[in-house]
Amino acid sequence: MGPEKTEVSNLDLAQAFTTVKGLPFVKLSGPNNFRQWKNDMETLCRMVNVNFDEMGKLSSHNKDVMLRLLNLYIDTDLRNELLDFSSPDELIEEVTAKYSSTSLIARIKLQKSLYQLSKEPEESMVDLISRLNTLCRSLKGMDVVISEKDKIIILLGALSDKYESFISSINEKDSYNTISQRLKALDELPSNKVEVEQSVFYSNKYSSIICRNCGGKGHTYKQCPSKKEYKKPPTTYNKYKSHGNQVNYVNDDENLIQEEALMTCLPTDDLSSDNEVEWALSAKGVNFKENNVDTAWFLDSGATVHLCRNPKLLSNLMPIKPVSIMVANGQYIECKWSGQVTISGISIGSVYYHPDLAANLISMVKLKEITKMFIENEDICFRQNNLIIRTKQVNKNIIIVTDVLENKAFSAYKVSPEIWHERLMHIADKELAHHTGLRMSKKCVACSLAKIPRSPHPLNNSAVTRPLELVYFDLAGKISPRGLDGEEYYCIALDEYSKATQIIPLKSKANTLQAVKQIISLWESLVGKSVERVRTDHGTEFENVETSNYFARKEIVKEWSCVGTPQQISVE
Repeated sequence: MGPEKTEVSNLDLAQAFTTVKGLPFVKLSGPNNFRQWKNDMETLCRMVNVNFDEMGKLSSHNKDVMLRLLNLYIDTDLRNELLDFSSPDELIEEVTAKYSSTSLIARIKLQKSLYQLSKEPEESMVDLISRLNTLCRSLKGMDVVISEKDKIIILLGALSDKYESFISSINEKDSYNTISQRLKALDELPSNKVEVEQSVFYSNKYSSIICRNCGGKGHTYKQCPSKKEYKKPPTTYNKYKSHGNQVNYVNDDENLIQEEALMTCLPTDDLSSDNEVEWALSAKGVNFKENNVDTAWFLDSGATVHLCRNPKLLSNLMPIKPVSIMVANGQYIECKWSGQVTISGISIGSVYYHPDLAANLISMVKLKEITKMFIENEDICFRQNNLIIRTKQVNKNIIIVTDVLENKAFSAYKVSPEIWHERLMHIADKELAHHTGLRMSKKCVACSLAKIPRSPHPLNNSAVTRPLELVYFDLAGKISPRGLDGEEYYCIALDEYSKATQIIPLKSKANTLQAVKQIISLWESLVGKSVERVRTDHGTEFENVETSNYFARKEIVKEWSCVGTPQQISVE
């Protein structure tokens, strides 16, 4: 026995109007908002328990109710053309036939914009990826699905020629989200302002070295991937002189490390499927003494793993399943050990160890998974709770600042005058210059605050925002000589917001209330708003029963100024 088919009960027009009243549904005005209007109408039908696609099966009463509901969300000019329809399904069919034909033109325009996408010179990588995602979502709403592979091709095709180094490092197995995150991380590097290649490969001042084996530049005989066949050095080596120091082809016992470290690589078919292949992007020709390379950590924007060459820097070092990593000479090394390192109090796990590595590398991608990255003074920093890992650019390499580097940086001979001022118990600037020969470049905030004799006057936060919100009244007199009609006093009114002023002469104080009524009536008729508050002094011409009753009838709040404070009434 099949399920029973429930029919929609008779709809109450008033109740239906109450249900949809105030909802932010769009009004149909043309082909531009047709799809959004149709989606809103489907939502409206669900709210009143009606199937949008089966409104032709409704009773005549329910059809009339739904037709009136649909007409509420049609623009006035367009509604005049659609008033002749007596059924909601006929109305929707007519509107769909009228406006759905334009979707083909819109789809062609969107596809043209998508396949012609290119990165503008001043456009950030985040904006480019956002534009691509927006176009793909718009086409998906028109039943045009862009595959992930096509999105990768379109994104890489939109990049300029200076991203060729990055494009060559892409693996076929990399997803669209992975490539997008790497591009965003690449764009956030401070060195990316000069050249993208400088953010991918660290610059190397020894890049002009000539190999004795193949004659190529940028690597030594020991690092040459070609078959080892010794060749005499070219006779043109004298042109590689810089500042009077002749370039001697690098010896193995040279203090400066000239090896190329790990570079971006792709897994090849020659590898065994049992070993997991990782790739990394690292420093090329690190300009550090050998003992410094053992302890320094380099930030790597393209690496997918952390790498270490010094086991003394790692804790919990333990054997793991071998992980294959390709180095610059095309060979693979296997990392069989993994440990943890703590930098600035932040524990970083899964750090691979191999003694033949050229430098210690921290993967930016992996580090961003456990921290939040931000830029401070054009240097990259990473935050985890209250702990911060900071970096510095040294010799065009991005170095992570560790405790050792911090201790070397804070030398007593490089302390600023402001620090000496604080160390010497906020000594006067003249005394500081006398004892140390240094002068402060900016004033000390703590000294300035200590010299303040009293607290500042609190700000007035009771400012008016419209005319007639606050009106001042005051009475002046007796004046001499009298006016032409014997006036001895005059009533002054001032609007706090507009500073509008009116003066009415009076023969006696008894006429004060009449003048107040005249001013309030005139101003309310001119402005179109009622007086909200009135402020006066404690004179008997204002502080009486008749005046209080008038303000109560007009619903005007009466305020009094304090004795001896004329500042509270601007007309005094």
